[in-house]
Amino acid sequence: MDKLLPCPFCGHDDVQVKDAGFHHWAARCQNQDCQGQGLRHRIKNFAAAAWNKRNQIKEATSLKHRRCPDMNDIASIVAWSRNEIDAQDEVIGLLRADCDRLRRELDDANGVIR
Repeated sequence: MDKLLPCPFCGHDDVQVKDAGFHHWAARCQNQDCQGQGLRHRIKNFAAAAWNKRNQIKEATSLKHRRCPDMNDIASIVAWSRNEIDAQDEVIGLLRADCDRLRRELDDANGVIR
């Protein structure tokens, strides 16, 4: 599992993936004043990946003018936009995989034959 990025809410570095109940995992900020939590996933690595992606998207959004200082430079705007789309596509891919897995589990539980 990759190292977890700092909390996007408070900036605290101590973030851990912990049992979130009902066979799910979630990344949680260990700062007692914050206790931010990421999306819950049945797969521990997905919880970590979702936490890191959310952090990167929030950071990219808050720093967009620093990353793309010349808003009149079309090439800079296009490059920045592509980075944003790639980050969001990766999160969407993780969510789709999770949905597909849940669909299969529901089908199996309901006796659906594929």
